[in-house]
Amino acid sequence: TVLLPVGVYTRQYSTGTATQNFGGSGFLFGARIDGNLWFTKAFFADLGVGFAYSVYAQSNLAVTPPVATTTGAADLTIFSARGSLGYTLFLDDDLFGPRGWAKAGYQSTSYSMLADLASGTGGNSFGSIFLGIGADVPIRGAWGAQLNFDFGLVNFVDNAATLAAGNASGPSSISFYLGGYFRLKPRMFLRAGFDFVAHSANFASGATLNQRIITFAPSFVYYF
Repeated sequence: TVLLPVGVYTRQYSTGTATQNFGGSGFLFGARIDGNLWFTKAFFADLGVGFAYSVYAQSNLAVTPPVATTTGAADLTIFSARGSLGYTLFLDDDLFGPRGWAKAGYQSTSYSMLADLASGTGGNSFGSIFLGIGADVPIRGAWGAQLNFDFGLVNFVDNAATLAAGNASGPSSISFYLGGYFRLKPRMFLRAGFDFVAHSANFASGATLNQRIITFAPSFVYYF
């Protein structure tokens, strides 16, 4: 599957003080490649890598009116990768009929941007051992819908030292996809949908970090 997501990245970082609460956003675009390797009709491996770019701008929301930070707009790059093993439950004998799945694996997302302690910016990386569930529901004729939800059971934060915020506690990672597709041929699909990704963490210093990615991604799917 080849996807070309476009959307928005939002970020909020609070140092835990009354004078520094930074928030901002940026238009985002990128590319992603996903693939499934089927061992049997039911068991599969799911792999994916993605890259995105955004020009991020933020303000200090702790003052009235909010004031843009001295760093202004900053280049942001996001790299993501994941791998999982899963099981599919088919509701009939049709390989492309209604079905649901469950999977477990590891995923990571790295955010790279200019490190500036005065403006609360800096790179970080979230990793998680996750569980996922999803479904594929044919609606009518060649049309159908898909949804998928991944939840991080065990989460990690790396490179948080760029924020000088101390060790992270209680990091979280979730993602949700909802989309539809049209079957061009038995093994060829056009698909499009909305993808939501959220990463957050609290730090020993009292700081908090919340990052969101919301994208719309048209894609081309082919089964070999």
